This record gives sequence, structure tokens and C-alpha cells, in this order.
Amino acid sequence: MRKGIVLFFLLFFINCSGNYTARDKLNFAVYSYNTNIRWGKFEKAKDFVANRFIIEHYKELLNKEDIRISEFDIVETKMTKEKAYVVVRINWYSLRTAQSYTTLLEQRWEEREGEWLLVEERVLDGKPL
Repeated sequence: MRKGIVLFFLLFFINCSGNYTARDKLNFAVYSYNTNIRWGKFEKAKDFVANRFIIEHYKELLNKEDIRISEFDIVETKMTKEKAYVVVRINWYSLRTAQSYTTLLEQRWEEREGEWLLVEERVLDGKPL
């Protein structure tokens, strides 16, 4: 949790300065997308995806299946000039069964016209969401 708060303020100041790098933009996009998904803010999360089916999957899942995401953690980022692979650990639970799970996702991001967009997401380990 502490890492998330520090990252938020870091990204806030970077965003306000106007002089940010491609990595800064990527970090901001990754953090913003995953935060919006966690809190069910799907309309805001749409700004960070190229493939709208990803949003619809989470929207349906979180609304119908009584699933809640308790936290996420950005584990690893590998970046080239126009592509990035980000590993994200999602901790979530089912309201029906009261069981908690951890899922490790790989998100593939692409830089398009100066903005980073999520184009694909796949499960690396754990129970799929």
C-alpha cells in the first residue's frame, strides 16, 4: 500500500511538470488503468486501452460475479521504444465464497501517438479472473 501512495505522488508530480519521459507516461498509464479497474471506474479505464473487450470483461466480471479486487502490485516492466510488457499481481476475492486469490497477469502495452495503450492481457499464474 505504501508503494502505491509513493508511486501516486511521484506520478502526480511528474504529470504536473510537463517534462516526462516515455517511461513516465507508461508508468502513469499502467497505474491509472489498474487503479480504475480495481475501483470499478470502467469509463476512466477505457482511456488506457486499445482493445475494448478487456474493459467489458472486467465490467461484467466485477458486476455479475461478486468479485472484488483488493489490491494490485506492478511487479516488473520491460520496455522498448514502442512496446512494453508489464507484470501485475492482482489480489482479489469472491464475495460468494469468501476466498481470496492471487493472479499474475502480463499486460502488453503499445505506444500510439504519444500515449500508452493496453492491447492485450494474459494470465501468467494463479486463478484467472
